[in-house]
Amino acid sequence: MVVARRDHPRLAGAPTLEGYLAERHAVVTPWNEDSGVIDRLLARSGLRREVAVQLPTVLAALFLAGSTDFLLTAPRHAARALAEAAGLALYPAPFDIPPYVLRLYSHVQHVGRDAHAWMIGQLKGLDISRTG
Repeated sequence: MVVARRDHPRLAGAPTLEGYLAERHAVVTPWNEDSGVIDRLLARSGLRREVAVQLPTVLAALFLAGSTDFLLTAPRHAARALAEAAGLALYPAPFDIPPYVLRLYSHVQHVGRDAHAWMIGQLKGLDISRTG
């Protein structure tokens, strides 16, 4: 899902692929990768976008997108959950985005603890499907 601030000066609706590529982007790279998932996807089609800033978290990136002219391509669930608070307009991406896998890692010393089991249960109970 593409997000932008509600009063973005160049978006009156969902961006075309050409319009999307012409904008500057915020990108989430939680492990400080050289490029984001979307950049690698675009590169496979010979396309490139301008990355203005890389951030380690989706939360920070959503609020940055709501207060700048940067576009952000973000997980649908997170974008919808924070759209109002971050002042965002939400748009479908102008290209297909494959599903992603969310993995949870924890240290073996925490397995079996009540708090750990509770947190795992909470995360498994979230509805974060692509269609949501």
